[in-house]
Amino acid sequence: MAVVEDETRKQIAAGGDDQGIPFRTSFDPFNMIIQQLSKLDTKFDDLRREVDARIDKLDTKIDDLRREVDAKIDKLDARIDSLHQELHNTTRWIIGTIVAVAGVAVAVALASWLLR
Repeated sequence: MAVVEDETRKQIAAGGDDQGIPFRTSFDPFNMIIQQLSKLDTKFDDLRREVDARIDKLDTKIDDLRREVDAKIDKLDARIDSLHQELHNTTRWIIGTIVAVAGVAVAVALASWLLR
């Protein structure tokens, strides 16, 4: 292999036809692996940034939805409280009416008994 490298160097020095084309005289697998890993690191970093951006966007959407749902739940709770108060007032009114009617019925019955 050293003979091939020497011939290549002589051709380059002599200004042969292949002057503009660089020749690879040796193969370095470790350097090639490091370069490929570096490219992979760059791709993973880009992918991580993209995923982080999407997660942040989803977090924002989830927070907005949570606030919207909380507002609707608060509105529903207020409506339920209002209906509960109305039901309580109506129940008191009905009980009062029943007691009054029963009182009138007792009074009428007592008066008719006394007036006999």
